[in-house]
Amino acid sequence: MDLAETHNVLGAIHSDVHDYEVSLAHYRQSLEITATVEYRVAKAHAHSGISRCLSALGYPGAQMHRQQALAIYAELGVPDVDSLPDEVTERTM
Repeated sequence: MDLAETHNVLGAIHSDVHDYEVSLAHYRQSLEITATVEYRVAKAHAHSGISRCLSALGYPGAQMHRQQALAIYAELGVPDVDSLPDEVTERTM
């Protein structure tokens, strides 16, 4: 689980400096890890990060990952996450 969090943090760092391809690789690695262990928060973070990267790169699939992240956050009881503006949601995910 710590490895999934580490990849999410590295993804966020690379995203902050607009290195979206490297960021995307880290988020995808986190998503792969969370597929084998039940760690919903990291999985939601990974989906959110992938969504941001795909959107920034102009690749398809961003909305699907955003919806998956929002669904997980809703299941976890994160209050009003889908009413937040994209940039706020991105920072809290």
